[in-house]
Amino acid sequence: MHRFGKLGTKNAIELGLSNHKQFIEKPLKIKASDAASIADLLITLVKSLNNEIFRFILERSATGAELDTGRGKGIGWTWNKAKDRKTYNLYYKFLPLS
Repeated sequence: MHRFGKLGTKNAIELGLSNHKQFIEKPLKIKASDAASIADLLITLVKSLNNEIFRFILERSATGAELDTGRGKGIGWTWNKAKDRKTYNLYYKFLPLS
């Protein structure tokens, strides 16, 4: 067996092509415009997932003050853009929003 209950061509040949050709995977035929639409949808999906993951990570990492050892959650955002830029950029580079 292969993907989705279909045989790959190599397996079908080994098992006897004439006896198993109804089980062979058929090639996917799509137009270039369909492929472009699929690509656009996948890009939108990935961007949306990245945005949600990024938001979740920032919410989980948020604190009001610097962390003391063993207390609280987060990374100790200062809420000062200049001070937090380096840490923020580490997250942003990991999950770009665009």
